[in-house]
Amino acid sequence: MGSQPIEHTSIARPFSSVGLDFCGPFDTKCVRHRSTIHFSSHLCVFVFMVTRAVHLELTSDLTTERFLDAFKLFMGHRGIPGVVNSDNAKTFVSAAKVMASQSINWKFIPPRTPHQGGIWEAAVKSAKSHLLCVTKGHARIFEEYATLFTEIEAILNSRPLCFRRDGDQEDAVLTPGHFLTGGHLLVPELELESTGSIRNRWIMHQQTIRSFWHSWYNDYLNELQTRSKWHSTQPNFEVGDIVAVKDETLTNIGEWGLGRIEAVNPDANGHDCLSSVILLVSLSTVHGPLCQGIWGREKVGAASLIFSSTYPDEEDLGEEFYYSGVKQTSSRRTLVRANRALALNCQAPFNDHVGAESANWKDGRPVWVVQSWKLRERSMYAPEEGFRYDGIYKVVKYFPQHRDDNLFIWTPSPNLASTT
Repeated sequence: MGSQPIEHTSIARPFSSVGLDFCGPFDTKCVRHRSTIHFSSHLCVFVFMVTRAVHLELTSDLTTERFLDAFKLFMGHRGIPGVVNSDNAKTFVSAAKVMASQSINWKFIPPRTPHQGGIWEAAVKSAKSHLLCVTKGHARIFEEYATLFTEIEAILNSRPLCFRRDGDQEDAVLTPGHFLTGGHLLVPELELESTGSIRNRWIMHQQTIRSFWHSWYNDYLNELQTRSKWHSTQPNFEVGDIVAVKDETLTNIGEWGLGRIEAVNPDANGHDCLSSVILLVSLSTVHGPLCQGIWGREKVGAASLIFSSTYPDEEDLGEEFYYSGVKQTSSRRTLVRANRALALNCQAPFNDHVGAESANWKDGRPVWVVQSWKLRERSMYAPEEGFRYDGIYKVVKYFPQHRDDNLFIWTPSPNLASTT
């Protein structure tokens, strides 16, 4: 278990570091004379990373403009945060650029890792569950939602964080509301006699706030730092185990390749550590469902392709092949998306007009090639049936080609990487 981030364990002004997210949509109705219009509203959830205090703002849509309006309302009530944590939604990415002038340090969690935003995801779940208990899924007008979410905010800020060992009976439980208003939000305050000067009462208030932070530090943080012991040893890696091979260019873990451990050597402490891993390929992880053509992304490159075409321009030479992926009736004069992705694998400057040839193609990105039985009519190297993993190739060049019928195509030329 890792250590808690410093911004979660330091005494700070409320909402100086926040995590935020949207939730919804909520069916909202607008009554105009005799007609009723329905639209979707959304809730922006702000969570104070230290005490888990919550601030809720209702928006009419998910555009950057409406989010910035909600963010300005939040800053007007809670002050300008120094650190903002969020996911990579386009609205937040655009807002981060706009709010950069406010000296806000905007941090984004890695793509497709919602578990790293568990703090605000938990607040989203709580807010939605409280709303469902009240509305039962029925539509409300915008103002009713705003009132409901204000009450839900007070409820969430009154949830107990921990019991205070040094607190009196009235303040036996520490809540996020103690750090916002100095007491419970939903419990009427006790009547106090007006004794002492204003200065003395201010000093007493400051002492009360300090006692809240003292309880937070001694009671609440200790609960966060609880770590469980491992009572049994876990087996280490062994030769022959299948592991995932991390690819820095792929953000989706499901797109990573597979590898088999080839050797394991002990380190100085006698613990086994990996010595070498050989790459494997699995059709299910490379392509998902089998599909004809190139599998890749235009801005990153190609990861694999299935060589199954019967186009006359494509030629299989065993350890080298020419692949156009273009039908005979095509007249494209620029690289299509799939071929553009494959061309990016070539270790050469990308040029969409004249092509390029790599001077050091061995350093290019590898592409996994799968042969199809459909190519058997034209290639002696194709499998007799089904699909076969044919090796890891590197793209040597890509070039435009005028055919005999005056059609203009692009042809990348991959080489088998293991034979050079």
